[in-house]
Amino acid sequence: MPQGQSGLRRGTWERSMASANAPGRHGNGRTQARSGHRRAAIVGAAMVQLEEHGVEALKLPEIARAVGLKPSSFSYYFPNRDALAAEVYRHVLAGLAEMVEQAGREPTTGARLRALFTVALKHEAAMLAGRTPKQPLIGDIRALRREMRAPLTDAYLQVNRTIREWFRDEGDSHDDWQSRISASYVLESLFWLRAWVGEYSDWEHAALVEEIVRFLENGFLARAAEIPITGALSGDAAEDDDSPREAFLRAATRLINRYGSRGSSVERVAEELGVTKGSFYHHLEDKDDLVSECFARSHEQMAEIQRLADGEEGDAAARLLRAATEAAAVQFAGRFPFLRTSAYIILPPYEREQSLARARRITRWYAGQFAAGIAQRTIRPLDPFVASQMLFIALNAASDLAAILSERQPGDAARDYVALLTRGLA
Repeated sequence: MPQGQSGLRRGTWERSMASANAPGRHGNGRTQARSGHRRAAIVGAAMVQLEEHGVEALKLPEIARAVGLKPSSFSYYFPNRDALAAEVYRHVLAGLAEMVEQAGREPTTGARLRALFTVALKHEAAMLAGRTPKQPLIGDIRALRREMRAPLTDAYLQVNRTIREWFRDEGDSHDDWQSRISASYVLESLFWLRAWVGEYSDWEHAALVEEIVRFLENGFLARAAEIPITGALSGDAAEDDDSPREAFLRAATRLINRYGSRGSSVERVAEELGVTKGSFYHHLEDKDDLVSECFARSHEQMAEIQRLADGEEGDAAARLLRAATEAAAVQFAGRFPFLRTSAYIILPPYEREQSLARARRITRWYAGQFAAGIAQRTIRPLDPFVASQMLFIALNAASDLAAILSERQPGDAARDYVALLTRGLA
């Protein structure tokens, strides 16, 4: 076992929840302890709801009943929904920070990545099997009010900065774009594990971690290749569609990406477009329909890019590069980006599974190209399924990284971004 990894073997749940049991401001002695335990129970119940449905669907009366409280007594512990959600996310971020800090004790970037993904995968598998209580992903922090969101954002950025140091030469304080993107990509890859960890048995996890780290460190091209200029495909043709329905989907996608589940509010979308709520309901049935349609539109964009890339001349590596660069350009342009994967929690279970099934079709095409490229020796020997997941999340996360490359034109930013993925982060 690599040095430092033994400390990672313990789950972070117990430690992150310990502070919820710590004496608080309510009373003293036995009353104080009872209050601390009740507070921890509330946080635990909220964890489950947030993991399944996000901030907007957090139901305080249900949580109160689950822990034996009258709804009228709930404000004694948390004054409102945002305060409770913020406390949950604080615990989740504390656990993430601890994992990153311990992984950072390893001597090399590769060893740190290996340690980090090992413990994260173990934790995700334990939640999936019911051995550990569920915890939400942090994407819906965006849905919190600014005063609740700000300290959590600061905590996340501190974790990001810690990982950023892994990709800098020792003594180099220059905040280059590669290290900033690398850190964000590593974290997005951690969060996306939940979507596909169920495809593997526990005994396969060590090999899975090696595949993830190999992709992150070395990229996927077997040899250097020219990154194509964007604009040859029509995958972003939706940007030219000015129909009212497309306008709603475009506005909602941007708002959900920016504000999480709160961005799917009918009032917020209508206000963004300067129209009435009645106009919204003329084109879409309800909020669930809106989010489902946003995902469907994003998947249609991705599939169209893949279809056109698939018809181009050249080998599998060239098709992959074409599709990846065009998709990244759509993201960096920002007018109609893909809906972030963190928005899946907004959907009801059945529609969520339908959207995930469409996402799996997108990743299957990538996997097929990776497999063909390996046979043609233009792609490094790697697991096509793992590589497809890693590329999918890199492209989905690109819209959040646009600010890092804001001085470049979208096409140039896309080429630089994909070039980094092809050669690896380390």
